[in-house]
Amino acid sequence: MRHFIHLASSVAVTLIQGAFGRPTEQVGFATSGYVQQAYYPPAANCAEFFVPVSVAPEVVQFKFPRWANDPELVDFLAVATSRQTPNTQSPIGDTIKQNATFQIAASFCSPKDASDRAKTVILATHGIGQARSHWNSPFRPEEFNFVQFAISQGYSVFFYDRVGQGSSQKISGFENQININVEVLKELSKIVRSGAVTHAIGKPEKLALMGYSFGSYITHAAVGSSPEIADAVVLTAIGLNQTSVNVNGLVRSFVPRIANQQDRKFGDFDNGYLTWADKSVQINTSASPPVESI
Repeated sequence: MRHFIHLASSVAVTLIQGAFGRPTEQVGFATSGYVQQAYYPPAANCAEFFVPVSVAPEVVQFKFPRWANDPELVDFLAVATSRQTPNTQSPIGDTIKQNATFQIAASFCSPKDASDRAKTVILATHGIGQARSHWNSPFRPEEFNFVQFAISQGYSVFFYDRVGQGSSQKISGFENQININVEVLKELSKIVRSGAVTHAIGKPEKLALMGYSFGSYITHAAVGSSPEIADAVVLTAIGLNQTSVNVNGLVRSFVPRIANQQDRKFGDFDNGYLTWADKSVQINTSASPPVESI
């Protein structure tokens, strides 16, 4: 399955987004009325929500051209990721505060046989190329489904689609960025702590934030600026060092192309949303050598 890259970040120019959800049909703290996830653990009570999240992030103003085709995109990326000269202008401009409310698609699962651990909720943020089904895979769930494992250990899990991802509200791929996602996570933390979306267990006693890859960078930034939002933090598939992320190498490894020109199923998204050039490149981003069975 192909996923999206969207151009936007206060640290880098490239972030990846997925697109394999259905359009939203309900708004607010209510179950969706239909199954968005292909699978839920049999030992869990699960509900789906569309959560309105109001935020006021400092958003970066980008100065790169809005490419119309893949050659224009490749030309921009070649310049942006090559050795810069004194005359090279940064595509990243100033920041402005932006007030917005986003409809976030989410799921909450708690153990059917609830114990004291059930009141500890894991709030999970998926990576750069997935939606919330990353945590809830129907493929050999006894091996690869994190939600199922957490439920087996007695914990509850709240997991969601980031802005522009899955069934959450879509915005332009030229505007979506990490700053927005960080503020959304902060607000979701408050909403989950309040008990507004955890009716099966009441108000949570503890909240642990968990991230995968890009989701870990979002989680790290959210807790770094607002440590009070969590009792514990779990960061996976993340590498931190004293310099920075190798953005140029990361962008090149994705070999991105405009998503809506790669596959008609992405036709509702603007040119700011990108996808990998082919299956081998996508696999190689996270695992190498390529897995022939996928």
